[in-house]
Amino acid sequence: MRTVLCVGTYGPSDPTRATLPFATALCSVAAGDGAQVALMGDATLLMKDRIAEQVQGAGWRPLTELLKELVAHDVPIFV
Repeated sequence: MRTVLCVGTYGPSDPTRATLPFATALCSVAAGDGAQVALMGDATLLMKDRIAEQVQGAGWRPLTELLKELVAHDVPIFV
């Protein structure tokens, strides 16, 4: 099994790009691979509940839903 490291550097000011590492990690898990998420810079703000609740990328589910699913799959998120 492979493990994919999904790195995020975009924060709440660009919700679509901010959502991509979380969505990519979920796709990796769905494909049977492992996943990890690493957040740097502005992306670290996404771990605050009040900020995550306001983020939804174009064409994606809300960030809070993606986070809940990642937690359910035991995907580590490094900040």
